[in-house]
Amino acid sequence: MTHKIRTYLMSGALTVSLGFVGLTPALANPATDSVERFFAWAKETGAVTAEYGSLIETAPEDAILRDAKLAWSFSFKFGGDELTVDLAMNAPETRFFGAKKSDDGVFFQKIEQPGVFEFRVNAAEKAADEGEEKTLFALTGRQHDAVTTGYFQPTLPVIAEAPEQPVSRFFPLLRTALDTRIEASSARLVEAETRLADGSIQTDRYEGLSIKGMHDGRIAEQRIERMVSESTLDLTPDDDTDKPMTMRQESGVYLVLGQDLKPVLRLVGILPADTKVRDTVMERTELNDLTVSTPVGSFSLKKAAADNAHIAPQTPVFPIGELADQAVLGTVPEDRAAVLELGRNALRTLEGLSVANLELDALAIKSEEVSGGIDKIAVKNASYRNLGDLTIEGTAFKIRENDTDFALARFQMSDLALSPLASYLGFMVLADEKEPSLTEYLSMVPTLGLIDIQGLKVASNKLPTPISLTHYRFAMSDFIAPFPTRIDGETKGLEIPVRALDNKDARRIFGRLGLASLRYSDEIKLAWNEDDQTLRLDPMKIAIDGGGTVELAFELGGIPRIVFEDPEQAQAAMATATVNRLRLAITDARLVTSILDSVNGNKGDTPEDLTATSEEFAQMLADEAMTNLGPVKDTSFGQNLHAAIKTFLVSPGRFELHVEPNAPVPATQILGMLATSPQMLPGLLNASVSAAP
Repeated sequence: MTHKIRTYLMSGALTVSLGFVGLTPALANPATDSVERFFAWAKETGAVTAEYGSLIETAPEDAILRDAKLAWSFSFKFGGDELTVDLAMNAPETRFFGAKKSDDGVFFQKIEQPGVFEFRVNAAEKAADEGEEKTLFALTGRQHDAVTTGYFQPTLPVIAEAPEQPVSRFFPLLRTALDTRIEASSARLVEAETRLADGSIQTDRYEGLSIKGMHDGRIAEQRIERMVSESTLDLTPDDDTDKPMTMRQESGVYLVLGQDLKPVLRLVGILPADTKVRDTVMERTELNDLTVSTPVGSFSLKKAAADNAHIAPQTPVFPIGELADQAVLGTVPEDRAAVLELGRNALRTLEGLSVANLELDALAIKSEEVSGGIDKIAVKNASYRNLGDLTIEGTAFKIRENDTDFALARFQMSDLALSPLASYLGFMVLADEKEPSLTEYLSMVPTLGLIDIQGLKVASNKLPTPISLTHYRFAMSDFIAPFPTRIDGETKGLEIPVRALDNKDARRIFGRLGLASLRYSDEIKLAWNEDDQTLRLDPMKIAIDGGGTVELAFELGGIPRIVFEDPEQAQAAMATATVNRLRLAITDARLVTSILDSVNGNKGDTPEDLTATSEEFAQMLADEAMTNLGPVKDTSFGQNLHAAIKTFLVSPGRFELHVEPNAPVPATQILGMLATSPQMLPGLLNASVSAAP
């Protein structure tokens, strides 16, 4: 059943069905007088049916109403099309006890509706170019054995005729209804059947409905003990050969605590914008033991819960009444500027909605194609612009294709932030008119604080061994949007079968090392310090088991904030940059030997066609590298570099390069020296190099 229908059943049907109650102070029995005045009000508001069989006074403040019938028909035109909505209610018997009149309404100690109260809602559309009316949906509901205690019904206003306000003219009624009070209300059972235009049918059964503590537009508790829904979906209405699909949904206790309508009504303009309302729309909602069954599979969920749905106090109002009136009257602005402004206003309003916590426990899916489940999904501080945290734990699925097993112990994503939603609309408009600048592109880039993955494993009959990952973590913080000025990342235990690599050359290179699987790890720590304007990488480390390790660390100075704030000015700002230090170390790099052997081997069709031995080939590469150094090759550093490269390529045990100037060296000085006297650079930078087998 749709959310709107369910909301009606929980908070509307019990109240409306019991609402044949007084509107103004009575002259005699307040119970009978209230009923009579209610029916008079219904006729004044356009009811096509407002009648009852009998109204009997049973005590000075009590009465019994029998065979009550109410019906309204509303028509709305959208351009040349016409929408008709019919609402009807039949109440065989309603008992009123302890009626008390007041200036603003009537109070009942108790109202009972034994037996069945029936309500019907039908919607039909008649297109301008079609003569026949088409039913959109037809809803029939039955409420069994309803009881309400401590019920106050405010005096309802007469709905004024206002052709220029076909929708918003009903808003005074909604505002008055907020004064309704209920101590407790319950129904043993509510049943509903909905028929749609495509032939689909849905039946719903709600057992043990109850409402407690309704006051000032807020309901303290709503509860349904059990819900069952069955839908028959005609997926191919034009094809008589296929049978409709049936879906069954069943759940245990459904609970809503602290639902408040006033913040929502203020948000959409039904209440004035300056109305003092609470921020919390709903304190908690909870659904237990959900199961969904279809011919193609099943789904189950142990519990779904959400806490503290919230509307920020300064959220701008989106006047839905004005828009609804325009839609019915066919006067919605169609010029581009007006449509864009409407979109911006709607997006600004959406930004004010948030939920503090959302949890899903014990999800399970079962079908021919995929089976498995997730232990827990938890979301914290979620809104349309921000996501505080998303954590998924205990994921395991079996997929029929390639007999695949997927497992993930834990996934976490934190501190996701988007630009203002309206700015995306503005960017799309800008992109239609001209090519956005780099700064404009960057303004649309979201920021993300953390990605954390633990215990990943994928196995299938297409893989010789599983792909697995022990731990991956990448954290970013201290943003100068959208750039992080602090990065902390680590990969542990990534293992990929060599045969699973897409690149043929990569498979050959790792194969030469005798590796069946590629085992990879890395680490990175990068930070910019605004106080001293230094950018430090310490360290960046990459390691392949059996292939070698690379470590890089450096410190740059004179990096101003403008580099992050306006990248288009970064080149000019880099004029202040300095090189403070640098260290590069490569150890146990058997991968280098394998790459060289692979390249050397490619010079011929067979191993016998090698143009040189490995040592000779390494010497050739070292000599070729030196020719590119120009005058530097004749310096002491150049000679040491030549020897180190040759030693490392022949036997790649360890290679180190250090740059440790006595004082920071400006980047402009380095560039100038490269052009005029490059042989002086090693001394200026205090560069050294070494290698050992």
